[in-house]
Order: sequence, then C-alpha cells, then structure tokens
Amino acid sequence: MINPFFHDIAIKLVGLISNKAKLDEKEKDMTYRTAINRLYYSTFHNIVLYFRLQFTPSEERAIHTAIQEKLIVQDHDAIASILEEMRLLRVDADYRLAIPNTKTRFEKMMSCHDIIIELLASNASG
Repeated sequence: MINPFFHDIAIKLVGLISNKAKLDEKEKDMTYRTAINRLYYSTFHNIVLYFRLQFTPSEERAIHTAIQEKLIVQDHDAIASILEEMRLLRVDADYRLAIPNTKTRFEKMMSCHDIIIELLASNASG
C-alpha cells in the first residue's frame, strides 16, 4: 500500500514557488525546507506501511535508527541507504538554518523519494 499524500503536498508547496515570482529567497528556502520534510516523511510512512513494520516503545524513541535496522535485517539495504540519505537532507532542512535549501536539494530529495516508491511498487507487483 503506497500513499502519495505527503508527496502530493510537497509538489503543491514547490508549485507555489514556481507560481509566485514575488517570493523572496528566504520564503523560497522555507518552502523547500517544508517540502523536503514532507518527502522524507512520505517515504518513511510508506516504508512502514509497505513492510508492516512495528516498533517497540524503546524503538520509538530512536525511530529513525530503528527503521534502518529493520530494513537492513530484512535485506533491504538499498532502501535503507537511500532513506538515510533522505534523513540527512531532512535534518539539514529542519535544523541547520545556515545551510540553504535550494531547488537542487529538493530535486535530490524528490529523486530519492521516487526511487524508493518505485522499488516498493515494483516489489508489490512482482
């Protein structure tokens, strides 16, 4: 089961940047930050739903590490690797305001998101 909701929200946010030439650089940066965040969580939740992952209360306190470990144990190293790359982009977007969030970083996040969703979709049909 793949849910495109967060992906669609990210696309709409970035569409706002394209359609609103009056946004200044700071407003564009904040929109990219939000879109990057939504793409990470779209991927995260789709992985949890697809693999029907469950977490103990202890794992929930370190949920991003726990999902990595569960993916690796189940031999989904490629998905784990891409998700970790996405997590690092999301951490930069959420916490490192000195690092500008550009269209390039958003496009990288979108590419990672699409790769994982394609992997999940191809596994579901194959």
